[in-house]
Amino acid sequence: MAVAAGILFTDGTKVLTGYHPSLQAWSGIGGKLEDDETPQQAAIRECCEEVFGLKPDTELLREMAVIFSLGEPTMMGDYALFRSEFALLLTISDTLEKNGYTCQFYPSFPKTLSSLIEARNVPETAEVQALTFIHIEELEAARESMTPEFYKDILSK
Repeated sequence: MAVAAGILFTDGTKVLTGYHPSLQAWSGIGGKLEDDETPQQAAIRECCEEVFGLKPDTELLREMAVIFSLGEPTMMGDYALFRSEFALLLTISDTLEKNGYTCQFYPSFPKTLSSLIEARNVPETAEVQALTFIHIEELEAARESMTPEFYKDILSK
């Protein structure tokens, strides 16, 4: 049974990673399940919190989990790992904007992957300070700067 969940955003050549100051490492987007969340709901909520700086209400979160259809996760112990294309990030951004949310980490909701990385402005207290893409071919060289769990997540199928 999953107690935590996350989404590995990838296009097959690179992956999205976030810098977690508390871990002093780059890691994936995800975290612990809350209350009666499904792993899909937790993964999407964590994405909203860590990438956009906001928490969608329970009803929208339930709708997003159904609409975005993350499929079945790869279980990494008690961690449910979903894989998704980068386009889902922009779809989540659009969905939050259309539902009246205000983006905390951007001047406006990002419309491109480059603005997702470059326009980010977070307070020092944010759980994820920076986002970047790591190319799969550079994975071994970047290994020491990321959490061991995230490294294993990237290599999992």
